[in-house]
Amino acid sequence: MTVPSRWVQLYQNYDHSFVDKVRTLKFHTTDDKGVDSEKPLLCVFATPERAFAQVARQIARRRNLPKEEEDVILKNIPLPIASISRGIGKFDHERYVRCYLQKCAYDLKLNKLVGTQRPLPYTFPFQVDLWSRELQTLDDLTVQAMIWLRANEFWMTVKHPEPIGDVNVLCLFDNIVDNSVLESETEQRTLRRTLNYNVFGWLVYDPEYYGFVEKITIEHYDLETEEFWESYEVTE
Repeated sequence: MTVPSRWVQLYQNYDHSFVDKVRTLKFHTTDDKGVDSEKPLLCVFATPERAFAQVARQIARRRNLPKEEEDVILKNIPLPIASISRGIGKFDHERYVRCYLQKCAYDLKLNKLVGTQRPLPYTFPFQVDLWSRELQTLDDLTVQAMIWLRANEFWMTVKHPEPIGDVNVLCLFDNIVDNSVLESETEQRTLRRTLNYNVFGWLVYDPEYYGFVEKITIEHYDLETEEFWESYEVTE
């Protein structure tokens, strides 16, 4: 039995959406007969230092192997792979607008209107590391990532807590760095390119709920004598 976990912003929306984007990259191969084929690129959410260990764990889980086999897989990780990691976000004052989104949604279950503060703008740095043994494969993956872009940007749909919901967020490509290990006495040659992005995202406040006004009572008084005149009700 699995224990339900709390839905956490960043981890369960921005991280998942960015990983889904990277998973659109394809590993293209050609067999002995010259037939082209493609398969999804193996992706893990981990820092570069932990990427290979996470891949070994994922492969062992898929093959239903005991944990002890992870060390064996770790010595010969099948490449190419991609690892994704997120840095610490930074508040974006230029996009900040202080306002309240009143009655911006309706909760059918509670039969109440929903309001919330305008989300906080934050910029989140994401890093994608592409690993390969062959330069041709690494170039192919890099080109696929480059043609995501319109100039230096792409847009990504990210799910946010209600009442905000799905939002298209801007992602800007920053730079690309070669972090290859070309010579090693103990390991095979490993080619690695690091692509850096800035995601202009949002942190959502908790919703606030409001009931409907079903009846208004109006009372009339004489302001001079403070004498009560009458009272009546207005309903929808």
